[in-house]
Amino acid sequence: MRFIDLILCADCSAYLSSDHSVFDYWYGLDKSESMIEQIAHKVDEMMEEKHISFITEKSEALHEAFSHSPCDCCNTRLGGYRFKISASTESEVTRDERLKKQYDDVQDAIDRGSSESPSGEWF
Repeated sequence: MRFIDLILCADCSAYLSSDHSVFDYWYGLDKSESMIEQIAHKVDEMMEEKHISFITEKSEALHEAFSHSPCDCCNTRLGGYRFKISASTESEVTRDERLKKQYDDVQDAIDRGSSESPSGEWF
């Protein structure tokens, strides 16, 4: 596992911090839900593309007061604040090995007639 830094726009940073109330303020009640859905889709794409398994909860504002640098999540170049967050990634091989092990554990549990996986959790 390794950590990478991501540069995010204010919208994506707010979404990842689970502070969805700001979208009502920024976009109004009628548009906020669609913005949240669009950002959620972009976050899912980014996490899949970069093999991200975990994003830290802390973000720090970059020292630039105003930036047009692209957001690593939604790729917007609209001017505004940018935030740096850290994310842990796993290589495709590691991820595939983990998924295969989980699949094998589930198959073993099914073969034994158990209702839960050997580790006591379903993935």
